[in-house]
Amino acid sequence: MWYLVGLLISIQITLIFAQSSSLLLLVSLDGFRHDYPKIHGPLKNFRRLEERGVHAQNMIPSFVTATFPNHYT
Repeated sequence: MWYLVGLLISIQITLIFAQSSSLLLLVSLDGFRHDYPKIHGPLKNFRRLEERGVHAQNMIPSFVTATFPNHYT
């Protein structure tokens, strides 16, 4: 009986958190220079992604030569 009660409570908690959580998709373009679009002309799909999402004007990397530490911090 207590197993059933525990199962029902855990399902209810999962449903509550599933409804209130948001998803985050991090797109990292390793080696993509800040001036790449200016040098190589308009990048339609890149601009579309930027307009429909969120982008950073600039950033201060935590570890300049490696990508992963910057994602983690």
